[in-house]
Amino acid sequence: MEIGTGGPVSIPRLSRRSNCSTARCVEADGKIHLRVTFEYCEGEHYYKYSGWKRIWTVHTLYEQPLDHANVDDLHRLFADLVRTWYESHLRRNRDVLIKYLKQTFEKIETFNQ
Repeated sequence: MEIGTGGPVSIPRLSRRSNCSTARCVEADGKIHLRVTFEYCEGEHYYKYSGWKRIWTVHTLYEQPLDHANVDDLHRLFADLVRTWYESHLRRNRDVLIKYLKQTFEKIETFNQ
């Protein structure tokens, strides 16, 4: 797969309340950037006219121009992320992962679906 020409590469959600990590190439400042994001469901809220909606949050884990992207940085990033995810899975407590994401990475978006 050639990174600059394909669509997003993602580790998909397996259920409606799961997490999703996505790597994609985006254009910013006239350059192609590699952007890695992590998205998760924070919960649900009932709206009077549209019913139940899930609240999703997206954090930017990594963003660099494609020619400056460093595989070692990505390896460290995913090593810490997977370690924290696994700890939260073993403890059966999603808050461990969500707290890590909120403290470590910039939140770029919150949306309902």
